[in-house]
Amino acid sequence: TFALQLYVGLSCHKHYMETYFTSMHIIDRETDSVHNQNLDHEDAQAYIVQITNEVTQDDNIKRYKVKSETTEVIAMINKIFTNQRIEEGDKDVIAKRLLAQEIIVQTKIEHLGRKIKKGGLIQSFFIDGDGIYYFLISKIESNQYLDETELIRRAGLPYDKKALKSCLFLLNIDGEIT
Repeated sequence: TFALQLYVGLSCHKHYMETYFTSMHIIDRETDSVHNQNLDHEDAQAYIVQITNEVTQDDNIKRYKVKSETTEVIAMINKIFTNQRIEEGDKDVIAKRLLAQEIIVQTKIEHLGRKIKKGGLIQSFFIDGDGIYYFLISKIESNQYLDETELIRRAGLPYDKKALKSCLFLLNIDGEIT
């Protein structure tokens, strides 16, 4: 993991954020697997910071209430908050849940000639200077492109329009999702 240092505008003033954990997974429906990516490279860290800033600064947001504390994703967020870290065996839980749901949805829309966009999942758990905890889940797009140097097809993450869908959970000091 790396120390994600962000300055984000979540209200009328900027906050410094300290992360507890950040991960990025590639969601591979073809092999029915998720792959945890190494985020040690400086470019990967900068990419995560950009996505986190974009999501936390987005004024075009919808607010939802959590209907059940027992769903797999909410239970995992609560566990991470309680432990203030993520257990090794829990790193893939939310990514595997996304993979399972994408497989179900793809089966339902195949007859329409449509495909769910390929991509990955970013998760980040962090706290601001006011003691508000955040858990970010963001589905990121993966695109194919022609490498300019080697002139071969590659897959990669775009710098423009990175996040397809994002969800930012805010937790108060008691761990209640607000």
